[in-house]
Amino acid sequence: SFARMTPIGYPLMRHVRKIFLNQPSEEALNRKFGVPPGPTTPRYNCAPGQIHEVVSQEGGETVWTRMQWGNQISSSSRADFLPINARSETVASKPTFCDSFREKRCLIPADGWFEWQLIETQRYPHFVRKKDHSTFAFAGTWKELPPESLHRQAFTIITRSAPPNLMHLHHRAPAIIPESDWEKW
Repeated sequence: SFARMTPIGYPLMRHVRKIFLNQPSEEALNRKFGVPPGPTTPRYNCAPGQIHEVVSQEGGETVWTRMQWGNQISSSSRADFLPINARSETVASKPTFCDSFREKRCLIPADGWFEWQLIETQRYPHFVRKKDHSTFAFAGTWKELPPESLHRQAFTIITRSAPPNLMHLHHRAPAIIPESDWEKW
């Protein structure tokens, strides 16, 4: 159910492979997840380290929270370190993620992401989205950061093996939670 668009058409030199979100419009967010608190502005290229709107459960209620995507700034205790991605095959057992996977899951709304294809020495961006262009949600986990951290909470996106139609771009892809499973997640 996912299609990729053709390359954007310009080479990006030496770009590290990361998933870039394309945040859906406010109307799409409201329709799928309810109205988030405060105004939202569609964002293009929401990169790791930036703040993103996520949906989580607190006390049985669905809540919107602004969280930082990953937290690469590590202290000597490493209590505030959180990678941007977690492999679905090991997220439940890795010490960095296991508590969050059990207790602090979240949905990261998006209408697509950029995947980077390496051709010889150049990287080319491809925008990947659902064939019907609708909003969907990535699987994620989150954690509280220590009080001295710049942000209160950070999330990570869970990845899985890429489906066959995306394998030529990269061997991993974000895990998508079907709408019918949002409440369970």
